[in-house]
Amino acid sequence: MRFGKKFLCCALGGMMLGGIALSGCNNSMFDFGGYEYPDFPYADEDDTIDSWTQWEKDEIITIDWFIDSTSYSLPKEGSRVMDEILRKTGVKINFKKATSGDGSELTNLIAGNDLPDLVSVTAGMDDLVGGGKIFPINGLAERWAPSLWRRITEEGEMLNTYKDADDNLFYIVNNFYNSEEMQSYRELGGDILPNDGIVVRKDYLEAFCEYKKQQDPAWKDADMANPDGVLEFLLWTKQTYALPNSNHSVLISAFDSNEKNGSRGIQVLMEYFSCEEEDTDGNYVYPQASENFVEMMQWMNELYRSNLLTSGCLGATQTQINQYIQTGEPIMYIGKMITPSSYFRNWEMNLNGNNPKGEDAAYVPIIFTNSKGDVPQLSCRTSGELFTMVSANCERPDRVIKLLDYLYSEEGQRLIYYGINTADDAENGTYFYTVQPGTKVTLDDGSEYVYKYGQMDYTDEVKTAFQTNVESYGIYFCMFLCNPMYVNLTSISGGQFNNYRDYVKWNSRAALIPYSYDKRGFEFTLDTSDSRYKTSLTTQSNIRSKWYKKYAEIIGQASKEDVASEIADLLQWCESAGLSNYIEFNNDCFRAHKERLGIDYAWAPNDPESGYEDLTISSVYGDVSYYKEVPENMKDADL
Repeated sequence: MRFGKKFLCCALGGMMLGGIALSGCNNSMFDFGGYEYPDFPYADEDDTIDSWTQWEKDEIITIDWFIDSTSYSLPKEGSRVMDEILRKTGVKINFKKATSGDGSELTNLIAGNDLPDLVSVTAGMDDLVGGGKIFPINGLAERWAPSLWRRITEEGEMLNTYKDADDNLFYIVNNFYNSEEMQSYRELGGDILPNDGIVVRKDYLEAFCEYKKQQDPAWKDADMANPDGVLEFLLWTKQTYALPNSNHSVLISAFDSNEKNGSRGIQVLMEYFSCEEEDTDGNYVYPQASENFVEMMQWMNELYRSNLLTSGCLGATQTQINQYIQTGEPIMYIGKMITPSSYFRNWEMNLNGNNPKGEDAAYVPIIFTNSKGDVPQLSCRTSGELFTMVSANCERPDRVIKLLDYLYSEEGQRLIYYGINTADDAENGTYFYTVQPGTKVTLDDGSEYVYKYGQMDYTDEVKTAFQTNVESYGIYFCMFLCNPMYVNLTSISGGQFNNYRDYVKWNSRAALIPYSYDKRGFEFTLDTSDSRYKTSLTTQSNIRSKWYKKYAEIIGQASKEDVASEIADLLQWCESAGLSNYIEFNNDCFRAHKERLGIDYAWAPNDPESGYEDLTISSVYGDVSYYKEVPENMKDADL
């Protein structure tokens, strides 16, 4: 494969902080392994020398970085974090994010060959790779950032998970959970949250449970931890509180063409209903073809026919969903938990004046099985919130890869999460070490533990700012290449617990922790070197697009029989579009991926060593012992 576009040695910058704009030139091109790279001086081969220290200090450049997601907040130009990135790397970043969730902006950029220097996507990576739209990270790193490749290979797990059959890595993955660091966190007593979940209003649920116990003193809330029990609760709440049909009683995350299953809410329900992607022999299977998927869609259809999950709910944008949540409209919400967390907080804190019950009416997680009683497994590892790639249009990939090296490094992670060390800058510093890196301690169980990164705490000034707005500091804003375990391992509070919203984010999933599992076995990529690759990629795109367009229509059928019929018809269409060959190819890639990881099973119910058989549901509330109490000062201070 060869990129069609020739690269010019042209800097994008201008004068900034005394920097001198780079003049254009036409350097010759060299061909390495099928890719054309511009002729810029190589970095020092010594990979212990940080690549971002190797640039001419008067060469400030400007690049564009597109984030194909509506849910991320962009860092503010001139914040302390962004100024430090510029000072360290000589790169000024113009961020832009998607304004719609339908993928149209990225599609237009690709069609017009207008991809910016850096692009971070939530889906469609294989299309960009197959179309020769991006550079391989390793190709750039071996020339201009050997220290980045050292870091990636030392971490190892991301590379092993996402490299292709030719050992090329085309993107750096945001929110990638390293297994060793997860284990290290557990040694400190930490717990890993599932990615998403289902929440209901606490006051409604408590009232329903009290009603059921009055009817039958022997009744336990675990008795409702099944589809029929949850439906009864929803119908009882709608009737008891006289909620009109126009009320947005059940909401799911907004439909988004970038989502693998059309909506994160659909994905969550597939996990609750145990729609398997792996059979007992360890083979990949198509989850939409399972009986459990049909049951799930029929349950959603019953919600629809009961005026709980309305057309307005299914068609709502995430912005609209957030507004409904902060006014307490939904009885139940299914899907992403981080994105609407500010609006859960707003409702809980009664910021709009409609919730005099306060925390007693908070949204709390619930757990329930399918009708067979299969205890759900909720993924606690993302399959890539964002995949960041260097575009073939990038005119200075030598500098961009150094920027990525800095952001990926421990120093970069420290800047993103904590800002500037007071020991380096007393006036502008935002944090200080409480435990120095490498410190060895004895834990309560008598074992020894080494704080690899140390532990840190914020200054009082920053702690106060966290209760209102830390935008001027830039902390927690440049979150596109973050290691989620870094803050867990380094924070004195064991994670991100800086304001009321942070506690809401935790508590909206905390009780589901016993039901979470590591999803890395399913995070496989398609083999680009296989002759079946392009055909399978087309099949995947066509099938996902078809489901995306049909989900709401299927849910809105007149009966559960019609739902089953529609699914059968759609599966037949998928078969005509190449589903069987697609499954076969996926299975080969899936099994090769598990072999690289050294695992036999990706799904806990199939793994006899997972302990899944001992997992039970003793309460629809999950395990509430994992909740964290919000400190009183944060209740008073947060806005």
